[in-house]
Amino acid sequence: MGKGVRSSILIALVSFVLVLASCAHTTPFKDRMYIQSFGTDGQLVLTVNAQSFDVEEFASENDVTLDSQVQYIADRMTRLSIVLFDRTGEYRDYPANYGALDFDGAIEGNYSKALLNTALKLGGALTEEKGESGLRFFTDEQSGIQAAVPKNGVILFSSSDIEANYEKAFGSAYSDRDADKVISDEKAQKLASSMFGIYVSNPKTMLDIGLDVPQSALENIEYILIMMDTETLSVDFKLKSESLAKSFSVIVKASYVGDLRRDGLPIDFEQLKNQFVQELDMVYIRDLGLTDQQRDAVKAVALQLLDVFKEI
Repeated sequence: MGKGVRSSILIALVSFVLVLASCAHTTPFKDRMYIQSFGTDGQLVLTVNAQSFDVEEFASENDVTLDSQVQYIADRMTRLSIVLFDRTGEYRDYPANYGALDFDGAIEGNYSKALLNTALKLGGALTEEKGESGLRFFTDEQSGIQAAVPKNGVILFSSSDIEANYEKAFGSAYSDRDADKVISDEKAQKLASSMFGIYVSNPKTMLDIGLDVPQSALENIEYILIMMDTETLSVDFKLKSESLAKSFSVIVKASYVGDLRRDGLPIDFEQLKNQFVQELDMVYIRDLGLTDQQRDAVKAVALQLLDVFKEI
């Protein structure tokens, strides 16, 4: 092949990549959030609003190095969602041990399907495969983590079964806006409106976010909806009866007061009446200022999420 022809091909490829990179892409999830296809009993559903949570700043503050590929994804990300679950259904660890759980997830943002798939192919570090569904995906042989870019605006990943993740995200429910959603629109909106959102139905275990929920209380809870921002924490607990809700409200309030006392912080009992509210079978915790213990716990969760993010 002549030098002129090689130069022409190179120029064409570079121009192609630059055009793709300059096009703006948004998430393909319009009428339903990605997380709404998940959230069956025991699954821990986490979603992060990347427009409120600065990944680069957080990594820098905690001496975490992001390589250029991770930096590219982080810069264009609008939302990161991870579903943690135990395929065996045992959920032995309390609080949850990330390393022992399987996961599916999605990164939403300004991503070109053609550009990222080309980059993954040319990288040479991943094995390209085509599944029974026709989905093309890439596997890291060392970690077993799989990734796919099935549409503009989203990167899917999984610890072991990317096709199952794809089917849940883009199966019949994706094309049918009236299909049943595991997480309702109301709950999904609450999760999406906060910096960190966590949902679990009939919990078998929990993440350590400094709430000190006794493991023995989990069997009495129908669902937990957690909304965290930089300085505050709000939680909706649905218990299995009104009497259980009354008892549980006393437990979590006493735990929080104990944390304040240990931190030497003032306690405003009148304010706590408005922040801990029990109504029928619901217990609402509203806009609690994070204690040092809770800040450390939230930071630990964020660091574990970042570890998963870096492996993708």
